[in-house]
Amino acid sequence: ALPMVVHAEGGALRGRTLTTETLAALMQGLVFRRPLRISYRAASRGGACQDYEIRPLAMTTFDGHLYILAYKGLRGEVRRLFRADRLDAASPMLEAPRIPVEVLQRVQPDRWFEGALGPFVTDAPAREVSVRFAPEPWVVATVRERCWHPTQRLERTPDGGLLLTLELRAIEPLRAWLGRFGEHARILDAA
Repeated sequence: ALPMVVHAEGGALRGRTLTTETLAALMQGLVFRRPLRISYRAASRGGACQDYEIRPLAMTTFDGHLYILAYKGLRGEVRRLFRADRLDAASPMLEAPRIPVEVLQRVQPDRWFEGALGPFVTDAPAREVSVRFAPEPWVVATVRERCWHPTQRLERTPDGGLLLTLELRAIEPLRAWLGRFGEHARILDAA
């Protein structure tokens, strides 16, 4: 196994190690525009392994994890993200046609995450979401320390807590992020 030593966002990537073969297949798919067959353990399926055919388009990092942006299937454009450390195997589909350059030129990976608080792909419209944070000093300090999303508005509440309002297309990554605050954070509304 090849240890993940690629640095992103100030630290080494986290998660399971990728085998040299899997990493080489990912790179071959991206560099030579080859579709891939992958065996993937999605968290949403309880870690059960499932096989997919994908057309890899780009790689990115978020929160210390490496992600593959891809179209699922060999036809159509169902956008998906696959976390690299959840791959059990990957192999190039040499019999399948290469991904056309025109397809890659239309892809704008940075736009895939617009309106999301983390790695989640959706075409849903943006909606306003408000989160109430308790007046615990560590909570207030953590939330105020940086801009978590470009649309965020932050207000102090009368009791010293915070009200965070965002425009999001996907609420799932917000729920995951709020988990670190436990009972000190509560979604008020998702219009």
